Amino acid sequence: MAEKPPVIRDLTDEEEARLQRDIADDPDTWEARGALVRRTPPRGWTGLPAADAVALTIDRSVADALRKNDPDRWEERANAILKEAVGL
Repeated sequence: MAEKPPVIRDLTDEEEARLQRDIADDPDTWEARGALVRRTPPRGWTGLPAADAVALTIDRSVADALRKNDPDRWEERANAILKEAVGL
């Protein structure tokens, strides 16, 4: 017969205080602040982009021209150009 998983309970005030003291006394422990703290996404946020990822075949010269000025954001530029071309 399978063993039951352990029960997880909240810490008592004394246990919490001891844990916080131990953390504060540990020289290898540090508190994440600023940019190191990941913000919690809004409730209902799926993390999925609002756009569909598609494969699109374009000429190498077109891709090179889009990548020339800003290689990290060339897809955004291509999207903006396509939106304008189709009247969005």
